[in-house]
Amino acid sequence: MATACGIDDYPYLESISSGNVAMTFSDRAIVYLNNPNPLYFRRFSIYYRIYVSDISLTTINTGNMQSVNPSLYSDYTYFDQYITSTSRMNTNFDNLFRQRNFRLLALEGADIESYLDSGAVGGTLVIEFPTSDGSIPFMNLSGNPNRILLRNNIGFSPRPTDRRFSNTPDLYLDDNLTNTINADVANKSGIPPSPRHTYASMYILAAGVNTANSSYAPIYSVPTFIGVFRLPD
Repeated sequence: MATACGIDDYPYLESISSGNVAMTFSDRAIVYLNNPNPLYFRRFSIYYRIYVSDISLTTINTGNMQSVNPSLYSDYTYFDQYITSTSRMNTNFDNLFRQRNFRLLALEGADIESYLDSGAVGGTLVIEFPTSDGSIPFMNLSGNPNRILLRNNIGFSPRPTDRRFSNTPDLYLDDNLTNTINADVANKSGIPPSPRHTYASMYILAAGVNTANSSYAPIYSVPTFIGVFRLPD
C-alpha cells in the first residue's frame, strides 16, 4: 500500500483520543469509542493490572502514583513512551501488556470481545467502580444493561474465586500474590498487612487483523490510558 505522497503505508488502527476519555476521581470513566479503521478493526480490548497499597486516595494521578505503588508508576511511564510517540509503527501491544503482567478484562455473563466489537463503534462506554462497601464494579455501553467486570483467569487461578474487583484479603494477602494465584496483582514491599487498599489501572486499544496481505497477523492501535480505579471494600 502507498499513500498519496508515494510513501509506503501499512495497516494502521487509530487509537482512541485521550480527549475521548473523561475520568472522575477514581470511581468513574467515560470513553467515547471512535472508529479506528473499518478495514482492519475487529474489537476494542481493555487491559488492567491491580496494585496493592497502604495509601488511601480518591484520586490517582502522576503526582502520587509512585507513593501509591512504585509498580503503578513504572507501568504508567513505560506505556506513556508509546502513547506520546509520533511513530505509527505497528507494535504488538498484547505481548507488551502481558510482559508487564497486565491481563485482558472480562465480563460476567457476556463475551467482552463480542461486547466491544464493531457494533460498539460510535458508542459511549462507562466504567464504574462504586465507592460504597460491598458494591460491584461494572461497565455500560451506550445505555445497555450493566455488565459486571471480572478479572481474567487464563494461566492462573485468581482469588477470590468470583473474580470480581473487590478489595478483599484474598486479593491482597502476600501468600496469594504469586504467578499462579493472583498474577494480575502487584504487591508493594514493606507495608503492614492491614489496612490495605487496591487500585486497578486500565488501558484501552483497538485490535484488528492485517487483511492487506495474506499474513492476517493481529494489529493493534496505540493504547489509551483510561485511568486508575479504586476497588471497593
